[in-house]
Amino acid sequence: MSHVQLSTLTHVAWEKLIILYEYKYAITKMCLRNKFQTLKMCENESVTKHIHIFMSLLEELFAIASLVTNEDDVFSLMKHMPINYKTYISSLRRQPNLTFQSLITNLV
Repeated sequence: MSHVQLSTLTHVAWEKLIILYEYKYAITKMCLRNKFQTLKMCENESVTKHIHIFMSLLEELFAIASLVTNEDDVFSLMKHMPINYKTYISSLRRQPNLTFQSLITNLV
């Protein structure tokens, strides 16, 4: 807060705070999106645990207004599954109108 304490005018202090926190918000958003996009389920991890981690990241992205669509959800979760799910995921991709909730139901 030392950079704000040196400001003699409130609007100058306010501008400094905006610059500081917009930058931190952008970094946080970028890191969270990267974590979401690179998430991979481990071979020995349970599907339920992986879906829980996935959903937690989605909630964090939603909380910072970094919206993810249903199609993004479906695609991302399929992409995050380990190689031993490849055949099963391929069959799920052929389903018309596959929703995120139906994907979770099929995986669990």
